[in-house]
Amino acid sequence: MKAIACSLIYWCWIIGLATGRTRELGWNCFMPLPYIIEVLTCATRRYLSDVRTAAQVDAMIDAVIATPPHVEFRSESYHYRQTRTGNGKLSSREKVVTSRDYASLYLTGWRDASGTPEQLKARWRAARSAAGGGVGTSLVKIRFSKALAFADDATAYAYERQRQDFRIRSHRDMNQDLSEHLSFGRAYDSDERLLAIKDPPSQDAKGGRGSSRAQAAARTSSQGQGFVSLGAFCGVSVLGLTVPYRRWLERHCGIASIDFLKEIVISPAQQLGVDGPQQQHLVGAGNKVSRNTQTGLGLDNAAN
Repeated sequence: MKAIACSLIYWCWIIGLATGRTRELGWNCFMPLPYIIEVLTCATRRYLSDVRTAAQVDAMIDAVIATPPHVEFRSESYHYRQTRTGNGKLSSREKVVTSRDYASLYLTGWRDASGTPEQLKARWRAARSAAGGGVGTSLVKIRFSKALAFADDATAYAYERQRQDFRIRSHRDMNQDLSEHLSFGRAYDSDERLLAIKDPPSQDAKGGRGSSRAQAAARTSSQGQGFVSLGAFCGVSVLGLTVPYRRWLERHCGIASIDFLKEIVISPAQQLGVDGPQQQHLVGAGNKVSRNTQTGLGLDNAAN
């Protein structure tokens, strides 16, 4: 509804320009602003800003599964300063940040609990679109999410102990904001959404009815792939046709979600030395184990 309302305002502005009424009312600069803001912030533009092939999506899934989780604690210490006018009255309250501190969580081990790469890849390939009778589509909107799980209660206790220790060590002013940030490396899509293009289906040797329907639907969807780009979206948006374009794209796109889950282990008996603890990296759900050394815990204090 928001997109439709903004499009109607935009069309009224265009008609007003053509007839001269917009210039008389003095709305030349303000009428298209809601439409422009809506187009720039809509989900369709975000999907079209990251279009990938099937091979690129699969490579991303493999990379995220193989990447260890990284948890960073961030602290901001600050106070408020009152400013006064010439007659002594309070005019405003200004926030003054005195320090920002960062520290990484120590892990004894971790493993990926998202599922096998084959399961995650098959999940997005199985997406169906509204067009074509739900048979199949060559375009898929993929949403990603990430989460962290504790292997046992001891790990949850050790996690909270490190968090509280960091909170105490980084509290340097009257007020403090503490946050936690989970990352899965550079391979993980920061926007957590992309548009994937499937590979064309292979010909079925038996030529069954089901395979013919799937191939016909995929051909219909693939014929419009040249129209699936950020440039095409900008072009139709300038013409005021963003709503029909979105409806067309929605009908020809499947929707899939992939959830990445990392399970961590923190030993209660872990000793923190100058060089940090030994980190045990558990690869997947198998018995393959490798070891590396994590850097020591430290606060990166940036005083203002």
